[in-house]
Formats: sequence, structure tokens, C-alpha cells
Amino acid sequence: MSQIHEQQAMLEDDRQTSARPVPARWERIALLVSYAGALLYTYCDISAYQSGTLCLAAFALAFTISTELAYARQRRSWESVLWLGCLWVIVLGCLIGRNHVWGEKAWLFLHLFAVYYVLVRSGRLLEGETGRFFILDGMNALIIFPFKRLFLRIQVLWDTVAYAIRPGKKGNAYGRFGAIAAVLIAVLLFWSALALLSSADATFDRVLGGLLQRIRIDHMGEWVLRLIISLPVGAYLYALVVGTQRENPALLENRGRSICNGVTALRRAPSGLWTGLMGGFVLLYMVFFGIQGGYLFGAFAHTLPADFTVAQYARQGFFELCWIVGLNFTLLAAVMVSASQPLRAHRPAKIMATILLAQSVLFAVIAFSKLYLYISCFGFTPLRLQSTWLVTVIFAGCIASLYGLWSGRKTSRIWILFSAVSLALLHLI
Repeated sequence: MSQIHEQQAMLEDDRQTSARPVPARWERIALLVSYAGALLYTYCDISAYQSGTLCLAAFALAFTISTELAYARQRRSWESVLWLGCLWVIVLGCLIGRNHVWGEKAWLFLHLFAVYYVLVRSGRLLEGETGRFFILDGMNALIIFPFKRLFLRIQVLWDTVAYAIRPGKKGNAYGRFGAIAAVLIAVLLFWSALALLSSADATFDRVLGGLLQRIRIDHMGEWVLRLIISLPVGAYLYALVVGTQRENPALLENRGRSICNGVTALRRAPSGLWTGLMGGFVLLYMVFFGIQGGYLFGAFAHTLPADFTVAQYARQGFFELCWIVGLNFTLLAAVMVSASQPLRAHRPAKIMATILLAQSVLFAVIAFSKLYLYISCFGFTPLRLQSTWLVTVIFAGCIASLYGLWSGRKTSRIWILFSAVSLALLHLI
């Protein structure tokens, strides 16, 4: 009984101690970085060459250093270096003015690469690495983790101040914090007083008006607006970098296993039924190939259907063919989730899936042939390069799926990394 009471007393002491936790030193330093970095973020503009892109490069540098320092004690994986490299390739493309392919879309890609880089660097992935839970991992990094601890910065700031002014604290390590705050408040109030006195008296304004002009802040309204915008931005960045570290990797991996177990419980549909349904799609595509067989690869030989121009033939059906491949992958995903037997274990279903993937490869080649004809006649444009990337990624996904289906190896990670690297490199064109 005495041991039980001792344990309860220890737990009670822990609760009292944790009632006002002391933030780690790097978390306190990250507070200042988050405020300054968020304000710098408001000046980032990829369309404003030199000024906006230089601010972007400076912010990316601060973001990278902060993340690396936050996880300095954790082993750096080669995958995190790859995602960081992709991020900096995009920054470099914007910095040197070479971002002609993606244009304004680079702003979206920068955010996605930065968020996922933090996730990989922190090791907070559902399976420990990029893979089949890529979308769920991305949702965790982009939405769940940051918004879950959106007020973490306020909490750490409060705990820091409470620790600095706690009764009986020896030393003046935090005295500088109060001194700096006092100076900033005094300077702000002094400037306000000087401005009000200059407005109240013309003689005072003539005497000290020049001094006021020297110290006034141009575009004060814009600066205040940027400061206001930077507050939620900084809170998000702080929650992303610092808050993600507070996620338990073991819990995340358990959650990933729970998802897999839940998917296994959904396996109720007969595999034979799914085989027949896939056969219907295979038959439909064979009919399509039979009807259009004479024109499917005419683009490579510059042989067009009657009454078709090059532009009409190239544009007609290109995106529809890409959507067909996406539909086929959705069908295969449904089979893998709900079929009573694993796809690799049921040979008829495996063979039918192989044929379906082979037809998907053919659809991708047809779409590429249309694009090839268009580019060979009219040259490259940013939109055509984007379409080329899309077809290439689709084709690679089909090949990776075929290889994974017959080898039993996980190929989704390779395909995702290939897509990410190729997308980033296009920012240098």
C-alpha cells in the first residue's frame, strides 16, 4: 500500500509540475523566429522578380534552418533531403526567373513541398516512409497537425513569461526579455507622442518636424496590415514545425496499422465478381481500340483522320484519355480494398488487372502521341510541357503498378518521388 501511495504522490507531483511546463530553449527561440519569419513571409511574391523572390529565398532559408535545428537530434533520412532539394529547386527557379512552365502554380507547390518536408524530416509518417498513405500523411502535415496546435505559440509564450517572472527565481537570464520589451514599448510611445505634438503645434513641427520625417515609417497602414496578417501565419508555421514534434511516432504508426486492419475488414465482395466486372471494362476498351485502331497511333506518322486538323486531332480526347487511366486506378483500388482475396493471391483477378493496366499504358501512349504531334507542329508552350509531365507521370504510374503487382514490392514510394522530382525540375525551364 505504501508503494501505491508513493506512486500516487509522484503522479500528483508530476501534475503540479506540468501545470506550468517550462518550454525548451529552442522552442523559446523559435518564438522570435516565427514572428520575424511570418512578417518576412508577407513580402514573398514570386511574380515580383528580385524583390519578392529575394524575400522568398530568405524566408525559405529561415524555414529550412529552423526545421533542421528543431530536429537536429533526429537522424536525417535521404528522403527528407530529397524533399528539401525539391523545395529549393522551386525557390531557385523563381529566384533566377526561370519559372516559365508552372508560373503562379509554383506558389502552391512551394507550400506543399515545404509542409511535406517537415513531415518527412520529423519522421511523423503513418508507415514511417512515403507510401500508400501519401494523401493521409499530406492531410496530417497540411491541416491536422498545424491546426491541432494552432495556439501552441501563445501557450509557449505564456509559459515563457510565467517562468521568467516566477517568484523566487534567481539570476537575471530573463531580465533581458523584460528590458527589450520595455525599450520597444517606450520607443513606440515616444514616436506617437512626437507625432501628436507635431500635429498640435506648427512651431514645434517646424523645429522637430525634420526629425519626425526621418523616423516615421512609410506606408504605416500597409506595415500594420502585414503585421496583422503575419500573426496567423506565424502561429501556423510554429504549430507546423514545433507542434509536429509533439506528435508521437509510435501512435502514428499504430494508427496506420489500424487503418490497414480496417481496410482488411472491408474485404467482403467475392473476388470472382470483381474479376467479371474488370472484364467488362477490358472488353469495353477492346471495342474502343478496334473501332479507332486505324487512327490511334496516326499522330506518330502524321496520319490524321479525314476532315481533322492537327489542332483538332491533338486536342480531342487528350484529357479524356488521361481521366480514363485515373478511372482505371480507382477501379483497381476498389478491388484491392473490397475483394475477399488479395489481388495478387487471386490469379484470374490478377490477370484481369494486368490487362487493365496494359490498356492504361496504351491509353497513356495514345495521349502522348497526340501531344507529340501538337508539339512537333507548333512547338513547346508552358501548357504543353505541363501536359507532357502529366502523361509521363501517368505512364510511370502504370509501369510501377504492373511491376508491383507481379513482384509484390511497394512501388508507390518510387512513383511519388519521381513525380515530385520531375515536377520540381520543370521550375528551372
